[in-house]
Amino acid sequence: MTDSHTLATPLLASMNEAKAFARSLRRDMATNGEHITHARALEITAQRMGFKDWNTLAARLGPRATFHPQLGDKLRGIYLKQPFAGELISVSSLNNGSHFQVTIKLDKPVDVVQFESFSALRYRLNATLDNRGLSPARTSNGEPQMIILETLNPTV
Repeated sequence: MTDSHTLATPLLASMNEAKAFARSLRRDMATNGEHITHARALEITAQRMGFKDWNTLAARLGPRATFHPQLGDKLRGIYLKQPFAGELISVSSLNNGSHFQVTIKLDKPVDVVQFESFSALRYRLNATLDNRGLSPARTSNGEPQMIILETLNPTV
């Protein structure tokens, strides 16, 4: 498999986007002579998003839970196509709670540059997120710069 789907982690914010990615992946792989079932395409999509399986991804991408960040939350997500995990060390409510300004201290640094000859490691991330955990700021291809996939509140 050397198609473009194998080179990038998909940034999917909805179930429809995940299913569309799986269909596209299956088509591209068939074009390259590798035929897989739709179920296998769904599983590959889930794994690329960092989930154990399709059912876990489907549960997370179903109706998006409201994002209520609290200091100390452990977060897992994607920033500029790179998976990350870290701790929320700063949060400010904006626009009456519809958005949040957050700072996340990463467990491991994230390289935000996609060139083999250059790196730019980030140890902290600053972002504005809506109440679904999605960044309103978009990349050049229209995907959210940051997506929070999972929030673990240590006090609950």
